[in-house]
Amino acid sequence: MTDQAKSLADLLDAARLVAVLTIDRVDDAVPLARALVAGGVRTLEITLRTPAGADAAAAIRPGCRRPWWAWAPFSPDATWSLRNR
Repeated sequence: MTDQAKSLADLLDAARLVAVLTIDRVDDAVPLARALVAGGVRTLEITLRTPAGADAAAAIRPGCRRPWWAWAPFSPDATWSLRNR
């Protein structure tokens, strides 16, 4: 297991809850993330099911204080777009 995979596994193991977000509007991303964090949720997953998904993840990223990962195992184009933000 790589160091990155191990740290992701450790993060997910420690999470009591992972909020899985499907965001339709980028403008909703940051307020939603802030509300969830204020409510005690510390681990968020932003799905790439909508056209706004990659941009929503990019909008939330600057406010992250914990490790941040981006991947899309079934969509190389989406992974590329997240890595290049």
